[in-house]
Amino acid sequence: ATGPTDVVLRYDSGPDRVVDGRAGEWFQPGPEFTLYGDGTVISRSDHAQPPAVEGPIIRASPFMIGRLDEDRVQSLLRFAIGEGGLGTACERYEERGLVPFGFEVFTVGAGGLDKRVDVFDPSPLDVLANRLHNFDAGGIPAQIWVPDRYWGNLREAGFYFESGLLPDPQDASIVPWPWPDSAPEEFVIRATPDWGDSRRVMSADEAAVLGLSDNGGVVQRIYLRGPDGETIYYFSLWPMLPDETS
Repeated sequence: ATGPTDVVLRYDSGPDRVVDGRAGEWFQPGPEFTLYGDGTVISRSDHAQPPAVEGPIIRASPFMIGRLDEDRVQSLLRFAIGEGGLGTACERYEERGLVPFGFEVFTVGAGGLDKRVDVFDPSPLDVLANRLHNFDAGGIPAQIWVPDRYWGNLREAGFYFESGLLPDPQDASIVPWPWPDSAPEEFVIRATPDWGDSRRVMSADEAAVLGLSDNGGVVQRIYLRGPDGETIYYFSLWPMLPDETS
């Protein structure tokens, strides 16, 4: 794989995490680390703090972007496949009493290997996970990544009101419908909070209208008032990685 959207090595420590300890606030922050075929690395970083909280809005830590030269790419792949353990790893490690959260996913497409490994705690690939987590801390120059496409997730907010996740319908933090040329019906509205069923691809310009797309982190709990002036929607903005398609 040599192209800018070819995934050579990926580590995902999720996919689901709770946000700020609030019931019902699960989200997918995106892979911890992705190496693409042109040497680009996009990774999540605990060192890059999210912007300050604004009203009900919750923002995850941003992604960072850097570039590895060919020598560093090859060195990392040799480590991942060799000492890191991906070359000989089983495709699935299971534990008794398995719960649907708290697992890690490694994928590699290099050196003749095309493998996905699912690992449940404790991980036999901790050495590799530790190297890839917060990859920007390893002396690789990196900066905050700002994507040019996003997933926009929209659903009616009734579920969240019933769960005690406000604001009140009269709250000033509810944003008037920001896209006059688009209707809520362009999203596939679902009554249950399934992130994958109510999203559509949004351009950087559409995301910029909200004033919240200045970093590559997930932004959620944005309340929008529909064009009818009454319906309240729960909206989340998710960065689209280069390999993601609609």
